[in-house]
Amino acid sequence: PAPAPARARPSAAERAQIDAQPVPHAGNLAGALLIMMKAEAELSAGTPAESALIRAKVESIETKGDARAYIASVMEKVGIAREQRRLAAQGR
Repeated sequence: PAPAPARARPSAAERAQIDAQPVPHAGNLAGALLIMMKAEAELSAGTPAESALIRAKVESIETKGDARAYIASVMEKVGIAREQRRLAAQGR
């Protein structure tokens, strides 16, 4: 089969419209947020206060834009942790 045609990137106005949409209570995005919450919890010190803060942060997400920002922030933390592990392994 022929490859699917490339999708055009949304314009700034389209992105703003998408970002304003509410996060569905079920489905892929809801599941991705739970995975990101778990990843952030694993990267934290694991104190009850930190766990409560992470949970509150995820529970406060209302729009797809909020979700996109949260996912980006967690992925940045994941990248930093990977780099720290790589540097630590080089130092052995």
